[in-house]
Amino acid sequence: MVALKHERRVLLLTTQSGSYPPTAPISSLRDVMGILARVYEQGNSRIRLSEGGTLPPYGRHRALPEGDDAHAETNALYIADIHIDDEQHVAKILVNRGDPDEADQAFINSLEADVQSADRPDGYAPGHSAHMVIGFDDAHQTPHGHRMVLEKAVGISRTLLFQFFNHLIREACETDGLNYEVKGEDRPYRNMLKHNPYVGKSLAEDLENGYVTSLELIDTRSNFGGLDAVDNVKKISRRVRMTVERTNNEHILAGLMNRLREIGRARDYDEMQVHISTTRDENASPRFNIEMEEAADMIYSRVETVSNFGIELESAYSELCDELTGKLTERLTDADTWRR
Repeated sequence: MVALKHERRVLLLTTQSGSYPPTAPISSLRDVMGILARVYEQGNSRIRLSEGGTLPPYGRHRALPEGDDAHAETNALYIADIHIDDEQHVAKILVNRGDPDEADQAFINSLEADVQSADRPDGYAPGHSAHMVIGFDDAHQTPHGHRMVLEKAVGISRTLLFQFFNHLIREACETDGLNYEVKGEDRPYRNMLKHNPYVGKSLAEDLENGYVTSLELIDTRSNFGGLDAVDNVKKISRRVRMTVERTNNEHILAGLMNRLREIGRARDYDEMQVHISTTRDENASPRFNIEMEEAADMIYSRVETVSNFGIELESAYSELCDELTGKLTERLTDADTWRR
């Protein structure tokens, strides 16, 4: 997914604040946005990523990963800019990702049949930016949380993004020493952010006259037969099917798919399939790679294209781009965008 000069793909989500333990007080979404703003202002928002671009477990997220120091230092995620607009009731956030494993930019002269690569300065890595806008008042409320519009960017999935936010929020809550009273005893708690996909039109249409009957995890990877038969490669298939109590509620389905994908990842399954039966004895069975959040989004999340910018866009920014956040805010506040 390459960042284009004149358009951006955006993901429609809903988000809401929560707490852990679940019995603890829940702060407003505006207050949680304030925590992220404070972390940014204190200069504590940068977290180095592990090999493969994953976020280290909480508690080890501030340790320097093993390996080359220069590589580890540039393989990071951080909040580059944040602005909370209390008049529009919108939080605007810019998150940047540096990825030293990404190939350097190359330029091709087709007339001369020549290729030139850009030099990478010391301390830098190829990178991408993701703008996002989040509405935090009642006007932006949906039955499943507050509206959020996220610019899709290479290496910044929504799963990684919310894990990153929750690491920062948890760290700030521990520093603040948040406590609540349980049976006369003070116990610690933390705020958190939750998110849900805003279900896409295609899935909603599939479910309008049909029902989800089951979700299936599939492992179809090839395995070597053994040291004594190195040329013998056999195909081994594992399948686990979860039967669903006939539901055509797309939000229940999206939640089930999210949870099942995480279970599948943890247990080395590589594909997931959704089985939908209609009242006309027709079937729809979308199937996708469990690691490909892009493919999953295309099936059950609303992804839209934003265009007609007055400027040429860049692939990365050091501060919020007003032109981009303006377009994203238009989508956030447009009732037709959120009406299926």
